[in-house]
Amino acid sequence: MTRNSRLVSFRCHNNFTPGFYSLFFDDDNLLRLAFDGPEISSVYWPGPGVISWDAGRTSYDSSRIAVLNSSGYFRSSDDFEFQASDYGTGAWRRLKMDVDGNVRLYSLDEEKRIWSVSWQAMSQPSKIHGVCGPNATGEMEQRGLVKWVREKANGDHGRKELWLEEIIDPVMKGKCDLRKMEILVQLALECLEEDNYARPTMRQVIDREASPLK
Repeated sequence: MTRNSRLVSFRCHNNFTPGFYSLFFDDDNLLRLAFDGPEISSVYWPGPGVISWDAGRTSYDSSRIAVLNSSGYFRSSDDFEFQASDYGTGAWRRLKMDVDGNVRLYSLDEEKRIWSVSWQAMSQPSKIHGVCGPNATGEMEQRGLVKWVREKANGDHGRKELWLEEIIDPVMKGKCDLRKMEILVQLALECLEEDNYARPTMRQVIDREASPLK
């Protein structure tokens, strides 16, 4: 990355136009994450009110350059740095500004053909601006999370793995049993039925959780 480039998210999972989130160098030479929505704009990483040196950053280097090497080590001119959880040579990597406003480093497991998260900037999604509240944007917030998941589950995807991988946290991709995940998702959707008589009882929930997951 340089002073003249930024990493920008897609609008949503099935809309590849430029989205509301970006990773960029600001006028103070600091690497930041920002939300730029239809009605409001704000910087949320480092957090509002955090002084640069308290976050381990410096604003004195005006080169505004950030580099990720093949081993998974990232360093920027403001002294921000991190390394992948699977640090070392051999893995293909990509740094991505995701549609949920979190920037993540992905590493490719060539045997499983799965991109897995090996680092992420935000460990608490609720602190990402635009994800919650009246200024929320994106496919999930506009339609409602439950409705969005239900549409994914009932859609014609050919393979169940496709819709499950769309709804689970990227951090869990490749690390969970999709068969068990499908059972839990279907059970959760039943518990959220508007008709309370269509919802399973607590005893039924406990029995179904314990039996098929063994």
